[in-house]
Amino acid sequence: MESAVRIAEVSYLAEHKRTPRSVLLLYNCTWYHHELLLSLIPHLHSITYQKLFGSYLHDISCHAAPQFELVSLRSCNTEFEERLFGQVRRVAENCTNRQPQNILNQVFIQLQVLLSQGNVNIKETKVVRTARDLKPYGGTSIPKEFIATRMHSWQVHLRRISPYLSKGEGVWWTQSSTAYHFHDGEEHPNFHQQGPHLQHFWRMSRKQLDDTKIKQREDILDNRTTLPTPYIQLYDKQGNPTEK
Repeated sequence: MESAVRIAEVSYLAEHKRTPRSVLLLYNCTWYHHELLLSLIPHLHSITYQKLFGSYLHDISCHAAPQFELVSLRSCNTEFEERLFGQVRRVAENCTNRQPQNILNQVFIQLQVLLSQGNVNIKETKVVRTARDLKPYGGTSIPKEFIATRMHSWQVHLRRISPYLSKGEGVWWTQSSTAYHFHDGEEHPNFHQQGPHLQHFWRMSRKQLDDTKIKQREDILDNRTTLPTPYIQLYDKQGNPTEK
């Protein structure tokens, strides 16, 4: 439940609150949430995970964090605009002469007045309200025992957050004898001088972002940078494991 709450909290952040720390938080929480859901029902026979959890699980685990890395998810969310439809209809019916050439101008004027007066309610989801009732988030901690049983998925996740791992241990993550601890909690800084820097869709495309991470991943392996994993499994071109 906590991972779902944190995902919703980050998903509704305004653009000016988007930071490298919140990006890392969304990557970690979506991966952890995905793996926890799969662990609830480990063996399916008559139904697939996609049918069981719906497209929502795929969307948040595969697309939410990379999209948030380039643009605020709230900027892509049309819920607020959809709530204005009813207000627009009432303004068009009650505040205009219902002539097509006059409706648009009157609607915009009336909506600007209503918005400036705060008369348009912005509803919050129950999950976002729940986030405010939780204790301050200290950061994502993932048990090593949990990772050991899903190494392939974990290595894919590490590749997605390679800009943070390339800085080495102690910047964005540390470890204890039982878990890996990521510095994505509320008490941690939003930025680090070492990077990574916040990206935006007008400077970088999704393909450029993926290519950059592939290059960073190669540099990490070449430099033998310490990673939050017990080992690295290498694969050949056919996808078969070769060595650790």
